Amino acid sequence: MTDLFFNFLDWDRDFYSFTRPIKDMYPYEIVREGNKTTIVFNALGLSKENIKVDFDKIRGTDYLVISGEQKNDVTGRTYSVNGRFAIDVNEIKKIEWKCKDGLLYVDVYFKQPDKPKIDIVYKE
Repeated sequence: MTDLFFNFLDWDRDFYSFTRPIKDMYPYEIVREGNKTTIVFNALGLSKENIKVDFDKIRGTDYLVISGEQKNDVTGRTYSVNGRFAIDVNEIKKIEWKCKDGLLYVDVYFKQPDKPKIDIVYKE
């Protein structure tokens, strides 16, 4: 290859910028809204077919576990994620997840607490 080819593909570090609210040093963000909590998890390089969202119990603690691995055909690099969040499975109503734009969105819906059946009366 010629030197011109390598100069053409030379990385310009001064021009590079990186803005993303979720970075590898802090690979997730949690958004709470009512009885729903959304975990936004970095899943760069993974397709939905290669991601698993599941529960595990380790030494008496319940965990929501996110894992996945996928090899990129062009670069040969394997992208993977592994993360877990301690959670009380008895408080969960349902979980939905989707993968979009390199991010995994896990919506955890919590059960509404039951109101206790207590008689409250006016006393004179």
